[in-house]
Amino acid sequence: MQVYCTKNHVNSSNNRFCTVCGEPLPLPSGEIIIDRYKIVRQLGQGGYGRTYLAEDMQQSNQFPACIFRYRYSYAIKIFSF
Repeated sequence: MQVYCTKNHVNSSNNRFCTVCGEPLPLPSGEIIIDRYKIVRQLGQGGYGRTYLAEDMQQSNQFPACIFRYRYSYAIKIFSF
């Protein structure tokens, strides 16, 4: 599967960074981060990274979804709903 950076450079889905410009690539749906969060889809992006809708696999069924911010080298869970 091919993945594109914001400058439309073609990359392999195995890459975390663009092989041409070095930009961080978006996380694919289904990717599991920190052995806990399963990416559902990207919600947006900006100068501070990307924001994703994710499933918290360690939460009960009451609040399985969360907003997840991924900034290049670290991740922050914003809130659950």
